Amino acid sequence: MITVPNIVKARQEELILLLMLETFHFATWYGIGSYLCQSLLLIHFGMFLLWQPLLKENQQITWGKSLLFLTLILAFVHWANWISITLWLVLLIGFIGGRVTTRRHERNVYMLVMVFLIFELLISIVPQMFSLSLNINVLNVFLIGLPLLPLLLFMTSNTFSKRTGETVDILLATTISFMVIILALGSLVLMYHNNSDYIISLIQTLIVVGFLLISISWLLSTHSGFSGLSQLWAKSLLNIGTPFEQWLAKLSMQKQLQQSPADFLDTAMKELVSLPWIAGATWSGGSTHGIYGELTRYEVHLAISVEPITLFTHVQPAGVMSLHCKLLVQLIETFYIAKKQEQELEQQAHLRAIYETGARLTHDIKNLLQSLQTMTTLLDADSDETREKSLTLLKKQLPNISQRLQLALDKLQAPEEESAKNIQAMTWWKGLSARRESSQLKFLVTIDKDTLIPEELFDSVLENLLENAIHKRQVDSDIVIIVSLNIGPTSIALTVTDTGHAVARKIRKLILKEHVASDNGHGIGLYQAARQAESLGYTLQLIDNRDGNVSFQLSRQITS
Repeated sequence: MITVPNIVKARQEELILLLMLETFHFATWYGIGSYLCQSLLLIHFGMFLLWQPLLKENQQITWGKSLLFLTLILAFVHWANWISITLWLVLLIGFIGGRVTTRRHERNVYMLVMVFLIFELLISIVPQMFSLSLNINVLNVFLIGLPLLPLLLFMTSNTFSKRTGETVDILLATTISFMVIILALGSLVLMYHNNSDYIISLIQTLIVVGFLLISISWLLSTHSGFSGLSQLWAKSLLNIGTPFEQWLAKLSMQKQLQQSPADFLDTAMKELVSLPWIAGATWSGGSTHGIYGELTRYEVHLAISVEPITLFTHVQPAGVMSLHCKLLVQLIETFYIAKKQEQELEQQAHLRAIYETGARLTHDIKNLLQSLQTMTTLLDADSDETREKSLTLLKKQLPNISQRLQLALDKLQAPEEESAKNIQAMTWWKGLSARRESSQLKFLVTIDKDTLIPEELFDSVLENLLENAIHKRQVDSDIVIIVSLNIGPTSIALTVTDTGHAVARKIRKLILKEHVASDNGHGIGLYQAARQAESLGYTLQLIDNRDGNVSFQLSRQITS
């Protein structure tokens, strides 16, 4: 891979332009086909490749493209004639004239270069291509004095600005190239038609073309009264020579970087003022406002989401400039509205997290109240013989209830944060067995290797599943509830099975996926438990649904 040289810095671009112009001039002066002409053309094309405005700095070029460029240049130099030289010069004039500039010094330099190339075409190339005889004094003045014109590039202390993005306006370049062709052909037509001198015909054509350009410029101006022509021209010139794509990319990047819509709007207005044809801008919204750049007497009043914006330009904004101002502000408004929508979505996500946390906590607190009511009922029904056993049960249950209430309080304080407290599986299982010793449950455990599990998730899921199963046992006291924990080399599975009736068919497909209204407790609790399991990498599912065997399982695959 070859890297485009990054040498166009400071005054080096003026030097490259000088060498490119001088070598082309002397190559055509010494005559096409000579070895000196071919050598000078090679140097000319080398300088053009260093200056060329099409490829960006540091852009990678493949060896295949490099070989293609070299082949085309060598073929052009070897078979060069006046027709190919004329076509290349017209193309070069288009590159120079269509070059996008942001500083007055650069515009003056390229205007000087374009004048040199146009004189080179009209005074040197065209007469030799058509074998026209010119006055020897006139010819000597141009052939000797014209090379001195590029030396004016070094008569100023200003330097070129760094290249950015696309640097050629294709429409402007094409227009200038065609105007030069019309100027050359018009001079030849007048010369042959009037049988006059070529220089006289050239001067007449220059006057006609100049008058035509002035007339078109006046018709397109706001003072002429012909607004229709201005609108037609404006439809084809929405870019007005600015690096629009690069500015749009900067705007998109600022949307990602800024935190709030107000910060984005503030930064976007600064980027807008950086454009060469916008002098300043002011905007206000609510309690904030901003003033940037220079406030001139030429104003464009616009709005972003009902917030007023005023742009200030160096010249009277009309036609293309007015449309372009509206376009840029509309783009800013689009990104601004998108930023506001992002902020609203973040707020909605926060409120949703609060809602879902509140729903889950409501269900957890309901389960805690049911547990407290059960223990209260046992204490009220105790006799002297069973009181000791009831107190032992309370000692086992109350610490767990206190812990679960503390977890509920923590969730209320930080609803978007999931608890990440882990516990050894065997320790959790022993605590569960001790707490549920009197609940008439069957416990089955198989642990090949003790591992860490999320305590809050297992407690929440198990409490929901047990409460639903115990609710079913209140209707049918013969129901058996089995709790099993299996931890193997590749998986963790907590299963709750009861021998009651199966889950109704109408809610079997919806359970665990959305809120389900049900009298037996299969509703929001299981839905929230499934969501919580999913957020921690687990899966809660109904693995068996038959009368006499209803099994829910919380599982996860273990990755090494």
